[in-house]
Formats: sequence, structure tokens, C-alpha cells
Amino acid sequence: MFDGAVVSSVVERAGFRSIRGSGTQSPAKIMAKRSVPAFFEMRDALRQGTSLMLTADVPKVARIAGKGAVQLARVTGRPIYLFAAVTSARVDLDNWDRASIALPFGRGCVLWSEPLYVRRAADTREVGLIAMDISERLDELHAVAQRNIGRER
Repeated sequence: MFDGAVVSSVVERAGFRSIRGSGTQSPAKIMAKRSVPAFFEMRDALRQGTSLMLTADVPKVARIAGKGAVQLARVTGRPIYLFAAVTSARVDLDNWDRASIALPFGRGCVLWSEPLYVRRAADTREVGLIAMDISERLDELHAVAQRNIGRER
């Protein structure tokens, strides 16, 4: 996807490695979107002590966390930290994920959560419930960050 290529390019120019793969809810698209290879690449990176940053939502389902990050935490034993960054100077896009482009000279707020651990024995139902909880917690973090800069959503 174009937006993934742009983000990957920026991340790599900043000196970081990117792992490209897209979450999907369609079993037919899993290999085409590199979901499985990217999952194993991220798992291996975490096992080697690397930290990862990834978006929680899946394509075309904005603001709803997918299960990929939860499964990754379950398999590796590494925690999930939820992260919100907002700025008062930004352009809010009218697209599927309601992304924003930060502008200079605004007030900003960055918040993160306590670590969220996923039990290795978590079953499909528990993984789904944790993903739903992540969605709610991210919404709460963003709302607090917005209030901190004096801008309600």
C-alpha cells in the first residue's frame, strides 16, 4: 500500500529497520499482504531483543485493534505498550483511518501505558478480548492526550 511505503521510507531514512506486512481479516489475503512472513520476522526480532513499533489497527478497519500484536506478545512473552501522540497543529485527513499530519509549532502530548502482558496460554477468545481492550485503552489515551493540549476530539 502507498501509505505503508511512505512510512517505511521515512522510518528507514531515520536509520531504523522496517518490517513490511499488513494485517488482514481475510485468510485469502494473508500471504499476499505478507502477514505471516512479517509475523515471523517480528517474532525473531523480539527474541533477539529488538523493540518494535506497529500500528494496532488492520487495513480498512480504523481504530479497531487487530489480533496480530496480541498474538505476537503471546508468542514472545514481550509486553505491549500502548502509545498516543497528538499535536494541536495538525491536518486531520478525511480517509479510512482518519490519520493526521503533524504541523510545526503546535503543542504536543505523548502518553504511553503500563506494560500489557498476554498469557502464553491465552486462547482465541482471550486474544480477541485483549484486542478489544486495546482499542478502548487507545481511545482513552488519545482522549487524555487531547485534553492535555486543550483540544477535545
